[in-house]
Amino acid sequence: MRWTLYTLGFLGFYGTWIRSALNGTLSILFGSLHVTGTLPGGELPLKTSLTGIYWPLDYLLNMLIVFFWQAVDGSHPSTSLFGLYFAGQHLAVIVTLYVDSYKTKKAQSWKLSFIPLTTSLGYVLLVVAMAIPSTGPRATVSLETQQVAVALWNVFPIFTGLLQWTFDTIFCSSDDSNTTSSKKSSASNAELLFALRRAYAFAMFVSFAAHIAALTATFSTVLFPALLSIAASQTLKPGTIFRLPLSHAEVYSMGSGALQFLQWDLFTGFLTLLIPATAKYHSSQTKAGKSESVVTLVLKLLAAVALVGPGAAFVGIRWMDDEAGWRQEESGAPSKRKYKIRREEVSFACGTWISYILNH
Repeated sequence: MRWTLYTLGFLGFYGTWIRSALNGTLSILFGSLHVTGTLPGGELPLKTSLTGIYWPLDYLLNMLIVFFWQAVDGSHPSTSLFGLYFAGQHLAVIVTLYVDSYKTKKAQSWKLSFIPLTTSLGYVLLVVAMAIPSTGPRATVSLETQQVAVALWNVFPIFTGLLQWTFDTIFCSSDDSNTTSSKKSSASNAELLFALRRAYAFAMFVSFAAHIAALTATFSTVLFPALLSIAASQTLKPGTIFRLPLSHAEVYSMGSGALQFLQWDLFTGFLTLLIPATAKYHSSQTKAGKSESVVTLVLKLLAAVALVGPGAAFVGIRWMDDEAGWRQEESGAPSKRKYKIRREEVSFACGTWISYILNH
């Protein structure tokens, strides 16, 4: 498994950064930053002062604004559609990351109940905000405001973290003071599973909705071509959205390069998550005497990815693994077995998330 993750890490680095250097994406990006000082695709000025600290904060935020600009300005429908799809799948990763940080603390299982609200306000709301147009006949906000919104979305972990801490502090401190230590330690698996199910169900719903929306939009170009213009049919066709670009041919715009970057990012990122999650689930089922063949499990996983999306499939297999683990613990397994499961969960979570972060 270790070498599999190493290989995926290299593949992810190649597919995102090396390809971006070879196909000209990085040249366009640095050209906007250092030559023209404008946003890609026009003469609109780039907002260079965001925090007042040019290096490294404003410089890095400017890079991100330039990179994502043609995904939010409406000039590249294929990049915009895939960007929304990517955001929906990525939410599953964020929710699962928070779940992993809380689920082993049964006495604090109530913290899991805030995850849907935290990610809705600190992530989903920012996705919507940066898509509000600032140019064209439907302009609603100023150009600077939309650039700030793009920058804020790119630092969403700050907002989700602050919101989670705020909710924990305000709504849970009183519970801590009014609850004895004996009651805290007696928090049941049922309470934990209820909180886990709510968080997982929320993540699956959002990821599945994004998947269905993208499938509907792209396959409409094939099934109902008369509903769309010729240009829209070409840019949103399935072969443009759901593909893994292999050619190093020079891209014609920042939006085109960003699309290829995100496609590789999604592919390698979810492979990094799905392979260890599937292996852990199969191992847990084998130890419980309920094993199924690896081929069957992989086929089921591929079908789930196609039908509900990679994010929902990842959440689903993690959900099943957690349910099985906690049911086994409730059934009265020996204490050493409980500790072993807990330790394996922590090791798995740490290894997987480190690999995922390095892959990005």
